[in-house]
Amino acid sequence: MDTKANILIVGGHASGKTVTVCSSYYRMISEGGAGKFRLVSMGDQAGQNIEQLGSMYQAMVKGEKLPPGTTESKIYEFSFNRSNRSICDIRWMDYRGALRLGEGTEEDREAFALMARNATVLIYIIPGNIISDYIHAHDPNYDWDNEKERLLASLRVDEEISQIDALLVQALKNREDLPPVLFYITKSDYIRNDSDDRKKMEALKDLIRSYNLFDFDGEEYQWKILGCHATLGRNLELDEGNHIVGGFAPEGFELPLMLTVGYRLSEAGKEWAQRECKILDEDIAALRLRQAQDSGKAASLDSRARFRSRFLNAFGRRTREQVEAEMIRENVKSMNLDIQKKEKTKASIEKKNTLGKYSMEILQYIAEKGENKVFYLNERGEERPLEEFFR
Repeated sequence: MDTKANILIVGGHASGKTVTVCSSYYRMISEGGAGKFRLVSMGDQAGQNIEQLGSMYQAMVKGEKLPPGTTESKIYEFSFNRSNRSICDIRWMDYRGALRLGEGTEEDREAFALMARNATVLIYIIPGNIISDYIHAHDPNYDWDNEKERLLASLRVDEEISQIDALLVQALKNREDLPPVLFYITKSDYIRNDSDDRKKMEALKDLIRSYNLFDFDGEEYQWKILGCHATLGRNLELDEGNHIVGGFAPEGFELPLMLTVGYRLSEAGKEWAQRECKILDEDIAALRLRQAQDSGKAASLDSRARFRSRFLNAFGRRTREQVEAEMIRENVKSMNLDIQKKEKTKASIEKKNTLGKYSMEILQYIAEKGENKVFYLNERGEERPLEEFFR
């Protein structure tokens, strides 16, 4: 099956979009990849992209300046592989942060709009400093220097959420579906005060509920919502020039990719299973109809045979109708065996759902590597196990 996923991570200038691309790519190629899964650069610019992403990551490892903000929108093409076999083609757009504000060229805006309309999951960055502002602004015990600082923190959060609201409207303008939304915390090391992963995710859930980000078109609780976070290092240290001087230990950057691909494979697997079941159901219905028709025909022949047999039985001969009716009944029995086989095949469809199996393997990886770093809220706003999102 030709499975494709489109990735568009929406965020402002210097929010971590480019860092996510190169850190996710490096995580997916280093040390054998993420479990059984790897990324392979594809397309006409595959070699150039490998060099570019590699050089950006190496610069961070060396303590050089963080990757600069994207000046030109770019689409990376990847093959998402399992054990060296491609299972999903990926198009990942890294765009200029200014586009979030409606700036940039017309061509850039059109490319952004197209990707937004076709994104597999709508992914919105909420930088760690915004989550930190939200936590502190709502903490009556936080020691602000003055009320003005607390108010400014609240305003920064309000501005970020306003951007997300506007972008959600834009992304859904020409979409008939209501895709899942992933709120993705970058720079989660900004959330200090010994805040562990669980508390970071609780703060994000609280923000989502506080700003009613579930609401769509006046109907509350319709989105499937995910949350996750990533950091270049829990104790990352940057100097004034934005150079890494210590604590570089990236984690979590592959989670948006894995969630997106896992979801796409799950949906594609369900689509395949539904098609296969529909074909089998149609075959079974056709066989049952033929059975009913043939059984009626055999009954009619039996009736005619009973009349003629009064004359032929004296000679020990069977009527033509009797012979034909017996042949039809044998054919009906054969059709019954075919129906049983098809029903058995239908019952085993899920076992043959390879894409669904891959999706579950990705889920297992996330459960192991993303413990307390990922959550799922269903359409009613209830927190549920992530496996329900993949079903």
